[in-house]
Amino acid sequence: MREIRGALVAALILIGCGASSSAMPDQSGLSTSETSSAGPTEISAEPVSPEPQGPSRVMIQVMVDGQPAAGEVRLLTVSGGLVGEGLAGTSFEVEPGQYRAYGRVSDRSVLADTTERRAADRVTVSPGQELSSNIEFTTSRVRLTVVRGGRAVRAWRVELRPTGSDETVLEVTPSTDYIAVTAGSYSALVHMGRTQIEVSGLVFPPGARIQLPIRVQ
Repeated sequence: MREIRGALVAALILIGCGASSSAMPDQSGLSTSETSSAGPTEISAEPVSPEPQGPSRVMIQVMVDGQPAAGEVRLLTVSGGLVGEGLAGTSFEVEPGQYRAYGRVSDRSVLADTTERRAADRVTVSPGQELSSNIEFTTSRVRLTVVRGGRAVRAWRVELRPTGSDETVLEVTPSTDYIAVTAGSYSALVHMGRTQIEVSGLVFPPGARIQLPIRVQ
């Protein structure tokens, strides 16, 4: 009888422990019968910009004292190959790469000489890119005279050439007018009848207005 009573007591103890543990919350605050309902975390990706497509283009402008001017332009490869030529403002279709832009002013009321200048920097073009390149000219307003033996020469003709170049960019004859020329350093070939005398070291400062006597022997 004692053995039966002891078995009953043990069974009651086990049943009580099981009931209390099923209702007891775990350390996370959830009962053992609950499960988490949270879904997977979503990660948003930054949008990727598409690579530029289509042809690349380069437009060349001619500028005189900061203002657009009529002119003629050329676009060359860095090795000197001609890509295209046309009027200022022309847009050239090109392959990606590096180029050199050149231009000269064609309006003689704006600039009297025919000097051709190159853009200061190379033009570097990426696929599908559209760029512009400016050819900059700065002017000097000049009135020339020729003096020989301390006396003014009445009849003369002067050919102006940029220093280091054999190309004549402007011919000047006696006049009282001040003409707009590309600022810089020049040499001059002075014609007086059948006599020709070369003079170097003529300097026309940017933005200046000067009367410059060319002295010959």
